[in-house]
Amino acid sequence: MTTTTDHHVEVLTWEVFGLASRQLAVNVAESGYRPDLILAIARGGLPVGGALGYALGVKNCATINVEFYTGVGERMEVPVVLPRPRRWSTWPA
Repeated sequence: MTTTTDHHVEVLTWEVFGLASRQLAVNVAESGYRPDLILAIARGGLPVGGALGYALGVKNCATINVEFYTGVGERMEVPVVLPRPRRWSTWPA
């Protein structure tokens, strides 16, 4: 586990989130890239993935759970992809 001592935390308001998400979508659109899938990494990437999906008109969205941060300023050595919950085992992959 890695620990950092810099505990500067940026507060992200919904207004700034909206502006940043729109700017990211504009950057993607202007680059000419046309994604056919948005993969949002839980937990922090879920709002961004949803915002990009709406802004870019991408309806094919997926999620994946990854464990990396263990606390403020603390993280694991490498990210770990978490398995689907057992109750989903009968769902199509």
